[in-house]
Amino acid sequence: MTTSIDRLITNLERRAQSDDPAALVEASRLVAEHPSESKVWGLRAYIFARTGNLENAISDLTRAMELSSQEPSNYFDRGRYKLKLGDSAGAVADFSHALELCDEHGDDYHRESLHFVRADALVRAGKRSEALEDLRKVRDGFTLWTTTLRSKEGLMTECE
Repeated sequence: MTTSIDRLITNLERRAQSDDPAALVEASRLVAEHPSESKVWGLRAYIFARTGNLENAISDLTRAMELSSQEPSNYFDRGRYKLKLGDSAGAVADFSHALELCDEHGDDYHRESLHFVRADALVRAGKRSEALEDLRKVRDGFTLWTTTLRSKEGLMTECE
């Protein structure tokens, strides 16, 4: 991907954070112009998610993953969107795959967050013992926004 496209993506991310409605139109234009670039699909997925259109965000992330299947953050984000839609099993599958990619690449950047969100999805799926296994890999006091602001301690309480 060229530097100019990277700059456009950064600019559109900022515009989306400012709730600029034209950001989605511009992101769609980028997807049409560069359909083989996973980052433009990821950008549009991000904008769709910010506007509450999680189904389209999931669809765009799925396309980004078809183009670049080794990026853990795509699975992390798609899993979060699935969790928000109530698809705990789909979320667990995405979080698990992202953790496998972290192992393959020696990438620990998302690891703790992935264990945490997978634990949340497992709790929602009624798999409390599996959730506790994930929570053992998360530091005390850890909090993260999943569907609401969640804490390690709160999830552990739900597992008891």
